Amino acid sequence: MRSGGLEARKARRCGGTVKITIDVDKCIGSGSCEMIAPGIFEVGDDGLVQLLTDSPSAEHHGAVRTAAASCPTQVISVDD
Repeated sequence: MRSGGLEARKARRCGGTVKITIDVDKCIGSGSCEMIAPGIFEVGDDGLVQLLTDSPSAEHHGAVRTAAASCPTQVISVDD
């Protein structure tokens, strides 16, 4: 199990009523989320996805959902 802020990165609020949850332990660092929503997701130096902002504007919610759907290991969940 990885440590170092796992809980801080595991669940963050995403503007309005949208909530992003990331299962960092299953992340393989493919970077698809970063390519789809570069201002929201980034693969860090540790090879794991990170949220760059915990409150992206509503105009980014579609990209967040697309990034979640495109994740090869389905580690990103988006809940309304």
